[in-house]
Amino acid sequence: MPLYRNPDFQRMPGGLACAFDEASESSHSFFALPAWYDLMARYGVPGTAEIRVYTDERPGSAAALLAQTTTGDDGRNLASLDKCP
Repeated sequence: MPLYRNPDFQRMPGGLACAFDEASESSHSFFALPAWYDLMARYGVPGTAEIRVYTDERPGSAAALLAQTTTGDDGRNLASLDKCP
């Protein structure tokens, strides 16, 4: 399972771009577009957040986008930007 850390949603690598293409075609929603995730990555999470994208990259598979932040203590928080269907 490929992992992309802090991807540039305006210039995505091939496998990640394909996952977004499939998601936006199937949902017809603005919220499945790379532009939405670019906006969220720039302004919707703290500057210390690490954006991780896990993909299956097989036909018909899904992608999950996660934002991981540190809290100042030894714990971690995990938040979802959204999930591509």
